[in-house]
Amino acid sequence: MRMYVVICLLQLLLKLSTLKSVTKTAVGNAKIQWSELYNAEGYCISRSTSANGTYSRIAVVDDLSYVDKSVKKGKTYYYRVRGYMNYGHGSGTVNGNNAGYSTYSGIKSIKIK
Repeated sequence: MRMYVVICLLQLLLKLSTLKSVTKTAVGNAKIQWSELYNAEGYCISRSTSANGTYSRIAVVDDLSYVDKSVKKGKTYYYRVRGYMNYGHGSGTVNGNNAGYSTYSGIKSIKIK
């Protein structure tokens, strides 16, 4: 019960991530930008090659943007972001520490040409 309460409190504090944009950089990478979440210690970025596919974590950062340099021309990528807060009894781990997560942002996509 205590774990459930802690997770609920963390989700209330972190709320929902807002994914602002995914744009192509001048050299053909994908730049992902999102809005800041109150109390978030960092953000986990996940990517898939289909909207309803399996998403894999590609980065953990403490900034409000990330450049994905591993994209390939001709492919479409789908991104989502969520905030995290390190805590003793979280719902997962970030860099080896227990962490509580916000819900995922909406999904945005980009086709790399």
